[in-house]
Amino acid sequence: MLCLFWNSARRKYWAIRKGLPKEERIRQFIPEAYLDGNRIAIGVADKTLAIIQKRWFNKRFIYNHWNKFADVELEEGIRHSIISLKFIGGKEMKLMRLKKDEARDLHGFARKYIEKHEAKKIAVGKVCPHCSEVIKYTATICPHCQKEQKK
Repeated sequence: MLCLFWNSARRKYWAIRKGLPKEERIRQFIPEAYLDGNRIAIGVADKTLAIIQKRWFNKRFIYNHWNKFADVELEEGIRHSIISLKFIGGKEMKLMRLKKDEARDLHGFARKYIEKHEAKKIAVGKVCPHCSEVIKYTATICPHCQKEQKK
């Protein structure tokens, strides 16, 4: 039964869709790619990158919000492409063996959503840990207490 599940793109789509909040729509669906040598399916939504991964006889769901990512890179090969998604903490996730057109679309969506969340961070600002005043996101010294900020 699991083999039948994995071979059907429609079932993969609905498994990813079921895990997302109701207000989110899947903008792009990629039925087959690879992550760490395991076959995956990818769903791109407005706030989330959803991945379903099959390992032997069980499935694993990975939901990452776009605000956790710092950057995205596209490496195009002759037949397949690789997308490298870099997390804010420095970790990296490589999505491999993507079809070229799917990879270009995913790269475009990821770039757009990462920039959108970065703009929100800059607009909202951050709170100084010393005086608790709201300051600019890019500030290195707090204008209220004159203490240096960590990046």
